[in-house]
Amino acid sequence: MTSLIVILNGRLIGAITRQSGWPRFTYVDDYADDDAATPLSLSMPLVAGRTYDRKIAQPWLMNLLPDDANVRESWAHEFGVPAGDSTALLEHVGRDCAGAVQLARPEDIDDVLAEQGRLGLVTEKQIGARLRALRTDPQHWTRADERWSLPGAQSKFTVVRTPDGRWAFPHGNAASTHIIKPGIPGFFGQAFNEHLCLNALNAVGVASAQSEFTEFDGAEAIVVERYDRLRRADGTVLRLHQEDMCQAMSVEPQKKYPSDGGPAAVDIAALLKRDAAQRDVDRFTDAVVAQYLLGAPDGHAKNYSIILNGTNVTLAPVYDVASILPYQLDRESGLNRVAMPIAGRSRFGEVTLHGVERFAGAAGTDPQRLVARACDMAAQFPDALAQAGADFTSATLIQLRDKLKDTVAAHCASFEATGTHISDSSEAR
Repeated sequence: MTSLIVILNGRLIGAITRQSGWPRFTYVDDYADDDAATPLSLSMPLVAGRTYDRKIAQPWLMNLLPDDANVRESWAHEFGVPAGDSTALLEHVGRDCAGAVQLARPEDIDDVLAEQGRLGLVTEKQIGARLRALRTDPQHWTRADERWSLPGAQSKFTVVRTPDGRWAFPHGNAASTHIIKPGIPGFFGQAFNEHLCLNALNAVGVASAQSEFTEFDGAEAIVVERYDRLRRADGTVLRLHQEDMCQAMSVEPQKKYPSDGGPAAVDIAALLKRDAAQRDVDRFTDAVVAQYLLGAPDGHAKNYSIILNGTNVTLAPVYDVASILPYQLDRESGLNRVAMPIAGRSRFGEVTLHGVERFAGAAGTDPQRLVARACDMAAQFPDALAQAGADFTSATLIQLRDKLKDTVAAHCASFEATGTHISDSSEAR
């Protein structure tokens, strides 16, 4: 029995069914036989008649949903379904997901294929009120008639920037264009921190999501432009298909960190080497080292994605990057280390140039190139962070910008000074 239909950019591609309560996915034959078609996932190649079982379908669906269990519990209570049932949850929030996928009940197929949906124009005051409400009640991401879902742990909501520059909340099947986040509680100015880091990454040549930091009626937030959306010339929005590395590798979200059994950097590099181009392997290894240099602890497998377009696979821009260095933490805190170890080392201050060289060899990029790239980024990051925050006049933001720049500068200087050999054979990972 069909539980959900699966649509990519206005085309029915397959169905989610259940077996013993668990989801399975099967392509429709005409889609699977189309040589130009885009697969739902690298973990589910186009094969007519093949059904992908729970080991593949379940992780893929789970990774469309928020990581925060409280958000899933809130949705479960609202819709009267089990919080652990990804298929049941996505029946209600699957109309606008990461990538181009839309999920719906079979009886709603005509509604989805007609691309119906509406926008509710809103003022900056209304967005500000929603930001304040989200800080007070962080598990309530969506509102009535909103049918979107995004992964991640940070509180957020989606919006649409209209062609004339106004803001709107998307309802029903409408495609969102931007994500607004108030930042992580307990870390002062974390949203501003993320904005500076994303802009600094772009400045040093690591393609990252475009962002702006602004206030809505006095409520500060980072606004991130969705790289998986494209505004057409006629003003309509095209969804671009993408998936994160956990989806591509059939890994459940609770195992997104290598320390929890999830993909290591060399595993992701191997996938890119197999399915993408060498330049994507190079870009990925650059990004891993860049996150270490910035002191960004959250570069796990769900924070790296690929864009799928027919048979073409490319590494997506980096997103969700913020430095932990400006904040005072206990040395043993799990946040004092990068998510993906570099040559077996993860704690900030312990990765060496020799480690980068070994990591490059294991990951399949040119070691000499990556070492030179690492040194260049280490030299450029402090000025890039300063430039990213140059236009802000708030005293508190300037203070955070300067502290971020100074702590990253010190971290990068210590990295550039380390070139000694580490003999630990585990270093290659």
